[in-house]
Amino acid sequence: MTSGEINAFAALTSTEIGIIDGLTSTTAELNILDGVTSTAAELNIMDGVTSTTAELNILDGVTSTTAELNLLDGVTSTTAELNILDGVTSTTAELNILDGVTATAAELNLIDGSTAGTVVAGKAIIAATSSKNIGTLGTVACGAITTTGLLSISSDITFAKARDANITIGAQSGENIAGDHMVIGAGEGTGTGAGGSVIIKTSPTGSSGTSVNTNATAVTIDTAKKATFAGAVEITGDLTVSGTTTTVDSTTVNLNDHNIVLDSGNGAVSVADGGGITLYSTSDDATFTYNTTGPKWEMKLGSAYEDLQVDDIIAASITLGGTAVTSTAAELNILDGVTSTAAELNILDGVTSTAAELNILDGVTSTAAELNILDGVTSTAAELNLVDGSTAGTIINSKAVIYSGAGNVNATTFSIAGTAISSTAAELNILDGVTSTAAELNILDGVTSTAAELNILDGVTSTAAELNILDGVTSTTAELNIIDGGTAATSTTLATADRMVINDAATMVQVALSDLVTFLEDGATSGFNIDGGSYS
Repeated sequence: MTSGEINAFAALTSTEIGIIDGLTSTTAELNILDGVTSTAAELNIMDGVTSTTAELNILDGVTSTTAELNLLDGVTSTTAELNILDGVTSTTAELNILDGVTATAAELNLIDGSTAGTVVAGKAIIAATSSKNIGTLGTVACGAITTTGLLSISSDITFAKARDANITIGAQSGENIAGDHMVIGAGEGTGTGAGGSVIIKTSPTGSSGTSVNTNATAVTIDTAKKATFAGAVEITGDLTVSGTTTTVDSTTVNLNDHNIVLDSGNGAVSVADGGGITLYSTSDDATFTYNTTGPKWEMKLGSAYEDLQVDDIIAASITLGGTAVTSTAAELNILDGVTSTAAELNILDGVTSTAAELNILDGVTSTAAELNILDGVTSTAAELNLVDGSTAGTIINSKAVIYSGAGNVNATTFSIAGTAISSTAAELNILDGVTSTAAELNILDGVTSTAAELNILDGVTSTAAELNILDGVTSTTAELNIIDGGTAATSTTLATADRMVINDAATMVQVALSDLVTFLEDGATSGFNIDGGSYS
């Protein structure tokens, strides 16, 4: 670096030096700015511009304003398309004449060179302004022919263009006149010569290649005024046929009308008798006609009535075989699905059971023999229901108990009169073979004796009265055994107060020994003679 360059850097501030921090531009690139007097704001306009130098040079020498350049905003036309306007001197109004024109350049060129009132070969024919005539054409191959006057053609007209050929007769706009008739007449003939027919031909669908398709007759109106259409006829308006006979020979007739009116010319108030529909036959016709006697509709084959098969009949009343049906629809519907014979239905003759009572049999699959099992049963439904759900040999709550085949009944609990039996089967088996009555078993009520104690009675044959002798006895077994013929003696010293047992007139009493002494001393009583002695 030169001293001058060093001095230039010395004059820079730290902020200015930071601007070049990270700068990768070359000296040549930086020298591009040499002599630039633009401000930083002006240079920032280029911030984000990605255009190349060549692209920016396009603007070199451009003097258009921003508004003028903005005219091109949104224009998608090519240069060639924009060059079409190069040299155009027409005004906007003159160019607007083409607004809405769909004709091609070739079609517009048909009027190029045409003269009003003069036929020019290969050009459109334009009537003269004053006479509206185009003169005598002869045989002319032309485009459209438009006239509001009389066009008289003495020879054939061939519309050879492969598109619609329209003949239109009407008034021009701006005139207040009635429309003219279009009369198509066949040759009238002269003298005895017959007139010709009016024949309208159309070309069928196109064929392959470029050859001309031959016309075919579409409509013919002959000298008898009979019109014959070779194809289908479509009438978009109303059709009125005033003749006396209308014959339709087609095999299929389709009508969009929902209602067909017959005998519309009937001037009477009442419907015509015998009106209806007849299906023709070379033998007997099938008819559906209205008979004013009744009145009624009748369906016949010849003179005999025919059957009617329908899916549904809606009627206020029904008469079968001359007998009026008085049953309601609901009552007749009872027979819906019935396959029973008359004999089977007669089974109900005389039945007085109600529907509810008969419905008891609804779903019953039992045979007559199985139902006869109930013959003579007086049990109520509730009583019979006690066996519903019962199982032989097993006790089920609120159900009847049924013994098993072995005569057994199994139960987890057993109650009598609301009192649960807590005894085991073994304990209840104690009663097996017992013939005692309840009163006899009640003797044990309150007995606290043990089995051993009760066994004392085992073999006792004494009666109750005999046993009752013991009532109040306080003697011990040893004491009672003294009177049981015992021979054992006990050595004791007798005292006056000692007692001995004496049978006193069939009553056993204890007597003191002193009473025995007194008895013995009374010889008159005892019969003993002690010779005046006494016991002491």
